[in-house]
Amino acid sequence: MKLQVLKRFAAIALAGVMSFSVAFSGNLTVSAEEMQNGIVTEGEEGEGQMPGNGNEGEEGEGQTPGNGEEGEEGEGQTPGNENEGEEGEEEDQTPVAPVQDGWHLTGEGWYLYKDGQMLTGWQWDGGSCYYMYDNGIMAADTWIDNYYVNASGAWVPSYEPPHWILSSAGWWYRNADGSYPANAWQLIDNQWYYFNSAGYMVTGWQLLGNTWYYLSGSGAMLTGWQYLGGAWYYLDASGAMQTGWLLDGETWYYLSGSGAMQTGWLLLGNTWYYLNGSGAMLTGRQDIAKQTYFFKDSGAMVTGWNLEEEIWYYYSGSGAMQTGWILVGSTWYYCEPKTGQMQTGWVTVNKVQYYMDESGAMKTGWYEIESETGKNWYYFDASGAMIKSKWVGDYYLLADGKMAVSQYVGNYYVGEDGKRIQTSGNDKVYEIELADGKKTVVVGQYDETASKEVFTLLNEYRVEKGLNPLQPANMALQAAANIRGCELAKMFEHVRPNGEDCFSVYEASCAENIASGTGMTAEGAMAVWKGSEGHNNNMLSEVAGSVGIAAFKSTVGGMSITYYVQLFAL
Repeated sequence: MKLQVLKRFAAIALAGVMSFSVAFSGNLTVSAEEMQNGIVTEGEEGEGQMPGNGNEGEEGEGQTPGNGEEGEEGEGQTPGNENEGEEGEEEDQTPVAPVQDGWHLTGEGWYLYKDGQMLTGWQWDGGSCYYMYDNGIMAADTWIDNYYVNASGAWVPSYEPPHWILSSAGWWYRNADGSYPANAWQLIDNQWYYFNSAGYMVTGWQLLGNTWYYLSGSGAMLTGWQYLGGAWYYLDASGAMQTGWLLDGETWYYLSGSGAMQTGWLLLGNTWYYLNGSGAMLTGRQDIAKQTYFFKDSGAMVTGWNLEEEIWYYYSGSGAMQTGWILVGSTWYYCEPKTGQMQTGWVTVNKVQYYMDESGAMKTGWYEIESETGKNWYYFDASGAMIKSKWVGDYYLLADGKMAVSQYVGNYYVGEDGKRIQTSGNDKVYEIELADGKKTVVVGQYDETASKEVFTLLNEYRVEKGLNPLQPANMALQAAANIRGCELAKMFEHVRPNGEDCFSVYEASCAENIASGTGMTAEGAMAVWKGSEGHNNNMLSEVAGSVGIAAFKSTVGGMSITYYVQLFAL
């Protein structure tokens, strides 16, 4: 008997339950009070037997109630393991600290002990009835057959499951414990509901604290986009109504202070935005009411110049894209009528040509433009129109608008700088080729009288020296002498302005004499040549057979200078 009790105590202690103490003095008795409380029901006397657990328990030393209907006596037998236990060997009889009566909480749940025993089944405690599973853990918030135990484990005699109740004042919700929510949110069947101070469910718009919520006709709190009263609203996951900018996915929306989604034009501060019919904020180029607008990535409407894919466009103060002629400040620009693209270079409008520089600004006055054929000057009047076939001061614009250079225009000659060269009396303009292939001009006239006089004096001098007179120049030789005469007015050297030697002007030429001076006469020129050995030898040459002579007068710095040339030929 003692051995079996000690073994039972050891088993309880090893299960991690608090210890308790029991004193045995023969048969275990049950008080009338315990009988009254329903713990014992018709149990027969048996040493170590707990009343109410077995119907007719036979006497068996060390047997615990409810383990077997007919337990045989067997020393060393552990209760509940066998119906007919055999004698077992003795085990460790070291005493274990007893478990105290009452409730005990472990990581697995609540246990109830009485008289050192872990209780199972229905048990009364503190005026409430609890159900303990076979493993001793208290049941909670569940049904046991047709009986309900609440979250604290207590049996609810008149339990009603939570449910909706409709009264004349509205819907309210009865919790399982008979309470009802008031001034509070409650989650019911995965839906949130709100109940007012009287406990009635509310619907429609509700301002709770500083936040608006919307409860449907069924009372369920709405979330996401909702179309209410002719406007769209957005309620976040908590049900809170949103205002201001809202990013939904990759799209921006704007909700007013009332929460209503905005569409169309929207002015915030000094910035305009546009929201389409679905409320989406627009970006980039957009056609609205037959006008073209451009919105930045932020949605802000663009005004003024805007660079789009390396092309400039202009948007007015109202945001509408401008086309045709545009005056910005004091500068005119031209944007293509269909596309709005700012134009550069040549532009023809109504058969009139204009020129826009790299910035798009219309040019007026003189402007040099480079093309495949080189650089050319053009003139544009105050309206920007290109001038052609017309004199502008001392400059002439040709039919294609280019400024005339180094050529005659009617009776006038324009130089390499395009300026008309002024002549007086019998002066004429003569072109001279330069080394770089360009041309320049000199202004003057040929003095044929002086040329003839030099020819006469030359032959007289030759005859005087016993030489034959030279023949007068043929047309080609005389033309060559004339060329050298005007070339000397540009560059007084035996090398020509184009870089060639003087003999290149006429194939058969063999010698050249030159002289110049202010007011120089034929006699003066002959005197200069006679005083120079080389020039004198040329005049007395026996090789030369003819000579071309030119006297070219040109006014330089207000002084008249005469240039003389003798071009000897074989």
